[in-house]
Amino acid sequence: MNEIFSRKEALVRGVPRYYTGKPCKRGHIAERVTANLRCVECYNDAAATDGGKEARKLANVKSKYGLSSDQYYQMLTEQKNCCAICRNPFSDDWRDGTYPCVDHCHTTQEVRGILCRVCNKTLGGWGDSITILENAIKYLRIFKC
Repeated sequence: MNEIFSRKEALVRGVPRYYTGKPCKRGHIAERVTANLRCVECYNDAAATDGGKEARKLANVKSKYGLSSDQYYQMLTEQKNCCAICRNPFSDDWRDGTYPCVDHCHTTQEVRGILCRVCNKTLGGWGDSITILENAIKYLRIFKC
């Protein structure tokens, strides 16, 4: 039997899943994903009915970055489901600029964190250059709006 504890306690413990012992909206009594509150059974049902979009995303994260689904959700949990740079909450809509993207060093391939699409594209577009980022900060300070 799973230990029963709240999402709040799961965030404190830093665990990717938690178990409330209560049914979700669809009646499943199963673990929930800490990062997005989803019932694991609902997640599995959605993966089977939406062509496995979430499952494909997690398989892509595994093959490109070597992260298991638990590691990925652990990172989301540690970041409180928000971008590591702008701190905006992530959305599930890939067309939205706040969709989560795994950020990594292009030299070492080491995973650094999870960013929203906008922050990830900005860092990548600037070649991860600290000099360019510092110049951008100076520029914005000069032209305060």
